[in-house]
Amino acid sequence: MKKSAAAILVLSWVLCTGANAQSDDWGQALQWVDKYPSDKLGANGGGLFDQPLFKSILSRVLPKAEATALSKFAIESVIQKVGDYVIVHKCLPHDCPTEMATVIIDVKTRQLWVALFSREAGRTSTRWYATADDYSTLPDKIKNDFLQRQRM
Repeated sequence: MKKSAAAILVLSWVLCTGANAQSDDWGQALQWVDKYPSDKLGANGGGLFDQPLFKSILSRVLPKAEATALSKFAIESVIQKVGDYVIVHKCLPHDCPTEMATVIIDVKTRQLWVALFSREAGRTSTRWYATADDYSTLPDKIKNDFLQRQRM
């Protein structure tokens, strides 16, 4: 009886730590490189932002209105990798240069940034959200690409 209880306890611990390791695996983002963020590649059968780790981070970092805006960006580009960064570009259908977002995932330092841009008559807005460091720490290539997309 004691051996059975001990075996169940050990098995439960292994299963829990395995699930936590997978849900905290920033490197899982790499399987989407050269694919679309909505491609259903994840362990849960969902897209990149449907994975528990990234879904949780996005809901923590973004205000509700911004999370809603990001979810409406249905046009996607193929995900790119720049160094240790996984780059996701999304925008509104028929409105890419005026309503767009870039999500940057650093798989090495385990950080995430979201950049949102909108333009309407007489007003533009750029908003950055992050898990830790300010966007100024990102490589110039990534920042310049975000700025260039606003001019398309």
